[in-house]
Amino acid sequence: MRYTEFIGANDDVIEHRSIKPKNMAKKGDESVWAGDTRAANKLKGMITEDQQLIEEKHHNAEMVPNYANLIFASNNDWIVATDHDDRRFQIIEVSDQKKRDRNYFTALRQQWASGGRECLYWYLTSRQIKQQLEDFNFEMQRVRTHVAMQQMLHSNLEAAWIQEVLDNGGHYRLDQSKPGQWGLKEWSEDKANLIEVNLLYADYLRYAKQRGRSQYQKSKGHLSRAVNQLHQSGYLAGFESSVRQKDRHSDKTLTYWRWASLQELRQQWAEKGYGTGVEEVFWSQPIGSGRLPEGEEEVAVSATDEATVDMEQQAQRQDNRYSKDRFKDLQFD
Repeated sequence: MRYTEFIGANDDVIEHRSIKPKNMAKKGDESVWAGDTRAANKLKGMITEDQQLIEEKHHNAEMVPNYANLIFASNNDWIVATDHDDRRFQIIEVSDQKKRDRNYFTALRQQWASGGRECLYWYLTSRQIKQQLEDFNFEMQRVRTHVAMQQMLHSNLEAAWIQEVLDNGGHYRLDQSKPGQWGLKEWSEDKANLIEVNLLYADYLRYAKQRGRSQYQKSKGHLSRAVNQLHQSGYLAGFESSVRQKDRHSDKTLTYWRWASLQELRQQWAEKGYGTGVEEVFWSQPIGSGRLPEGEEEVAVSATDEATVDMEQQAQRQDNRYSKDRFKDLQFD
């Protein structure tokens, strides 16, 4: 189906393909763009609602039973808009092992036309498959794949920012001696990390501008809620927000976020998000060891009030785009 047939105002095409045969499957090739909020919201209703609104051309709109089962095929990296608690999509990556193998696909089409279609239907409607479907909890037992996690990272800016922090082994902060330049502050691999909120928020703003997301949320409260939701959904291990503690430099009470060790964070993120081990997700280690001296229980990172204000103002004024290649060439104390 084409894009306009999914989200167009006159959607009688959808009705005629779904209302008559029960459990009718519809396949869309490059049908929707995941960044289109209107299309994404309509798809959610088409997947979960028992009825849907149909408006034929030159006719009044009416509610009809919804029998649609949707299958999407795409070559794009971003296929559907998903979030940390999404339960609508099972996303798989098709192997390219048989790509351009004409003999393979010719034989496949011949078999399909010579009874293969009927054999597949018999298999999918067999008692064995029906029993497996009844016993399978789709919300709790979905197969987690790399490509499925990529959908969330495209859709959820806060999750994508955390992915960068875990990839790099820390967050970026402005160098006070070199205005406008950012350097990596490494996190501890085996101890808890206590990071002052304003530093993380400034890095989040930097990342959002780097991604070219003009509509990102600017509120620290929004970022706090988003990270807490990822924690409650099992993506982040040992996260705690709103930790109040005195800064040893200014003797002022500041708000911190406490994170688990980098090793624990990566392990939980890989298992929950990708359904695999940490080695398959985080190939490269952070720059340096990130280890603390003996006796330290956690690493605390903070800034003075004046430095924090200056940091946020510079982060908001920056119009240029940052890249990892640029950061690699910078030297910081």
